[in-house]
Amino acid sequence: MCISVLHSLDLSKDICEHILARSRINVVNVISAVYNSGVFQEVSMTKTYRVDEAL
Repeated sequence: MCISVLHSLDLSKDICEHILARSRINVVNVISAVYNSGVFQEVSMTKTYRVDEAL
């Protein structure tokens, strides 16, 4: 199951699971990486997400 932030960014389930399988990623770093990639113009920072929701 995807962590909330990745799911909310409409990344595919396979991509989310691959990312989670590689390491326990700090969600803020995920948000930053996605934002900095230019894929999204805005990323909501209004909610707190917990990586361990999916672990």
